[in-house]
Amino acid sequence: MDQQITNQTRLIAELTAKNEQHSRAAEEVRVKWHEAMADNRVLSTRMENAEKRAHEAELQNRDLVAIATKKEESAIKLQHRVDELCAEMTSLRLQLESSKEEAKHL
Repeated sequence: MDQQITNQTRLIAELTAKNEQHSRAAEEVRVKWHEAMADNRVLSTRMENAEKRAHEAELQNRDLVAIATKKEESAIKLQHRVDELCAEMTSLRLQLESSKEEAKHL
């Protein structure tokens, strides 16, 4: 009977030690889980900020494309006007030369 009590006492001690190990391991897992959740919140905040900056950059790019398009259209119109004025100037120069020739023969 003493042997049985000794065995049961030893078994209780072993089970108690295992229980304490499992409790420590569970606590370590809980701490790691809480740390992971905190890291996740930080990363989520960073992600939201990055998404906001990307959205703002996209809007700014759209505005810049619109401005560039308007400037290009304006440049095209100005080039057409320059071409028209050059053609008119060439025509007037030819008329002037023709008038000079006619004046010489008079």
